[in-house]
Amino acid sequence: MNILELYGADRIYEAGLMNDNDAHDLFCRKAFKSDYSKNTFAELIPEWRATFDGLQNNPDKRIMKVLHMSFAGLQPREKEIFLHVACFFEGEREDYVRRILHALGLQPDIGIPLIVEKSLITIRNQ
Repeated sequence: MNILELYGADRIYEAGLMNDNDAHDLFCRKAFKSDYSKNTFAELIPEWRATFDGLQNNPDKRIMKVLHMSFAGLQPREKEIFLHVACFFEGEREDYVRRILHALGLQPDIGIPLIVEKSLITIRNQ
């Protein structure tokens, strides 16, 4: 968003997150150029699971470099908020996370929007 604003974009549209069914349908249309049935999709899960497990143990160096640069550019408070969210609060309700971070003196009302703006975390409306 910052880059678009920096280069004078007139309007910025922030797309919302898709639900699981729509995401699955879009993935199948783009990845396989067809509407795969759930049964066919299920056959691929063991391969995808193995690939995912492999990436967790040996992440792609290019991706890690970009993530490291994004993390390194954060201020200390933002780094601490990011680490708390990533390690302890994934999938938790936003108001709950904000209360905990506030109790820790981390000023979540300032830090969370900055981390979201840098696309390091996403807040889902539940």
